[in-house]
Amino acid sequence: MTKSILHFLVASMLTFGTAGLAFAQTTTGQILAIRVNDVNGVARVSVRMQKTSQPCAVAGWYAFDSAATGTGHVMSDLLAAAYASGRPVTIGGTGTCDAFGVEKVSYIDVQ
Repeated sequence: MTKSILHFLVASMLTFGTAGLAFAQTTTGQILAIRVNDVNGVARVSVRMQKTSQPCAVAGWYAFDSAATGTGHVMSDLLAAAYASGRPVTIGGTGTCDAFGVEKVSYIDVQ
């Protein structure tokens, strides 16, 4: 293989092989909105914060699945309490964009 073909293949793998990955973002502030929807029978929660320079297509939103069980249930309750009381939160992303172009949640801190 010539060097130019090899360079093209490596560049293509780096570009298209990491399309769903991004650098994890952390946002602190007021929750602007909470959305709950059903995705194939799984409760999904999306949280809108102030717009940031998130590398995912839908900036300002974070999301997690399985809101009705386990950690997802705890995070849902925490977000609802913070939203109702007006307390600021810090949401850390995973750096992974989901199928809807929203960064997945890694952790939530209530201030």
